[in-house]
Amino acid sequence: MALTGVHIACGFAGNNENPSLSYPVMGQVFWSQTMATAGTAAQSASPSGETGRSSIMFEIDCAADVYVAIGQKPDPVNGPRRFFAAADGKAHWYCQPGDRLAWVLAS
Repeated sequence: MALTGVHIACGFAGNNENPSLSYPVMGQVFWSQTMATAGTAAQSASPSGETGRSSIMFEIDCAADVYVAIGQKPDPVNGPRRFFAAADGKAHWYCQPGDRLAWVLAS
């Protein structure tokens, strides 16, 4: 089945064996969600009780070009911070605990 919309994964960045190494490769995943229509992810970036690992990230795959915003109340239309993510590719962003990811189609 082909992806429609955006698939979001949230987890720790880096190597599960050596958590002090942080780089934009998804390690342990907390949750994932596929959103067929624009909106805000149902879950926030939460390490679910994990301690000692501070680099949390979102990874997305999108079926179309989109704008993405990350924060406590993300606004991918007006910003102030929004990012472009191209169709058919992965994109990664570091985030803070409690942040959410929202997206809209790029126009």
